[in-house]
Amino acid sequence: MDSSPQHAPGEIGAMLRAWIPLTYALNAISRSMGTRDLYPFVLGPAIEAKLAFIDSLVRDSRSG
Repeated sequence: MDSSPQHAPGEIGAMLRAWIPLTYALNAISRSMGTRDLYPFVLGPAIEAKLAFIDSLVRDSRSG
């Protein structure tokens, strides 16, 4: 059985929206311990578009 997460087409936006609170929480925990951010990056619109493009390529390659 394949345990890798499967996402329906178009869910890249939902994944990106979930990513922001996760990284915020991880960074807050890291800062509370006096260490640097675990994820010191910001996903701007251009990066989000690139991730969506790559996601579409991977989905297309799986379907045929």
